[in-house]
Amino acid sequence: MRRAREAAPARDDGQIEITVSSLGEVELPQTVVERLRLAPGDLLSIEPGPIALRLEIYREFLAGGWEGFSPETAWHFVEDFLARPLTALLPAGCLPIPEDLLAVASGDSMVLQIVCRGLSHELYLSREETDGCG
Repeated sequence: MRRAREAAPARDDGQIEITVSSLGEVELPQTVVERLRLAPGDLLSIEPGPIALRLEIYREFLAGGWEGFSPETAWHFVEDFLARPLTALLPAGCLPIPEDLLAVASGDSMVLQIVCRGLSHELYLSREETDGCG
């Protein structure tokens, strides 16, 4: 059984560096799994962007203040969420990433940034940028 990698120290910009160890999977550092209270089976939606994938935790999405919405409107938001590509956290913090959204291979350097939006979190996953000078 693999263990999730310990988090590399956060960079000055608050991003966490991750090195991919398995084809098609990103291992979230244990500190991230604990901070976000993630458990195996938790669903995350994936929204591709021009620079990064935006991941949103389904459990947090459902818990977010729906009291002000009619049931029909709330259901519309749930349908939109579920229409996005989904992934589920595997044991040891492994998160499968569909190849058609972002091909990740062993040894790839990735960057994870966690943004708190009220009571929920958004995760942004992207490739490590190189400045082209090295």
